[in-house]
Amino acid sequence: MKVTNVRLGAVVVLMCVSGIVHAQSCTQGGVANAGPTFQQYNLLYDPVFAQTSCPAWQFIDAERATSGTMCNSYFYPFAAPFGRGTGPVFATIYQMTHGRSDFADHFYLSYTVDIVDSTNNPNTRIVAWIQSPVDWYGWIVNVDTPTGGARDCDTRYVDLGHHSDWVGQDIKVGWDLHIPTTGATISITNMGLWQGQ
Repeated sequence: MKVTNVRLGAVVVLMCVSGIVHAQSCTQGGVANAGPTFQQYNLLYDPVFAQTSCPAWQFIDAERATSGTMCNSYFYPFAAPFGRGTGPVFATIYQMTHGRSDFADHFYLSYTVDIVDSTNNPNTRIVAWIQSPVDWYGWIVNVDTPTGGARDCDTRYVDLGHHSDWVGQDIKVGWDLHIPTTGATISITNMGLWQGQ
């Protein structure tokens, strides 16, 4: 197992570059027919942050919220746990996973984001990114940057296209939370990195 130090701002993060191992209580989203298209596999571990003993998610100036709800919708509030950052902060929530060799090379990203900012500051925003290969030479590519400001329970689906170079390889997936407003929050859940047709 190769361990690499990556400096993110003033924070040094140890990251496993190969041989991803998680505890038995840490499971991937798995096969679903409810993804963006049929017969896809959700590669992300603990997609709704419910496996509290699962170490897959890494939080930099963010947290796994264990109380409260996200989304104001009467029909679809999400009770904790979920990922959350509270401003003012520049936070990151990410995990490492591995592309499967037994599925096709088409990838999608999905997540639900809730931005609560009473000032509706356009700089309060979320940026989703992917890095593969996960080494010093792998590019970090921003794959979704919705308009900033207050955003109630927005479910995002992003077609990432075909990536044969991700099949059977380590993939790092993350969300940067830009929250300049004091007390504003960005919460996320229903995470998915789907591999399939």
